[in-house]
Amino acid sequence: MAKKKKATKKGKKIKSVRVKPKAKILKTVTKTKKSTVMQSVYTLSFTGSIIILLAGIIFLLTSITKPFVALFTTSNVLLALPNIICGLVMLIATAQIRKNPKASAIIIMFFSVLALIFEPYGFIVGPILGLLGSIILLARK
Repeated sequence: MAKKKKATKKGKKIKSVRVKPKAKILKTVTKTKKSTVMQSVYTLSFTGSIIILLAGIIFLLTSITKPFVALFTTSNVLLALPNIICGLVMLIATAQIRKNPKASAIIIMFFSVLALIFEPYGFIVGPILGLLGSIILLARK
């Protein structure tokens, strides 16, 4: 409970002041730090997964829409699909960060590396953001 202190100034009474215990203040500070870290991890992972997903979709659409050219082959479509799948799985793992953070971080890290292997490379920025988010999440206690 908060303690009341009465202060006096030259014989006059001044309003009582409530002083918060230090333990409550420390708990509040640690809660805000944890929530800030979780928000940044969520933002990095979400942004990375969206970029990877868009890279796969754009690569798929550009390979399909080239008219009368032999560039539309199954190899182009097959190269775009892993990035689309990686982006979708990373979105699902990002949604599960609050429930199971360590498993989500490992899944995000694995699919970020996997997105770097295939052709559009997730526009390179997407996998890097996913890796940063997962590393931060794994590094926190």
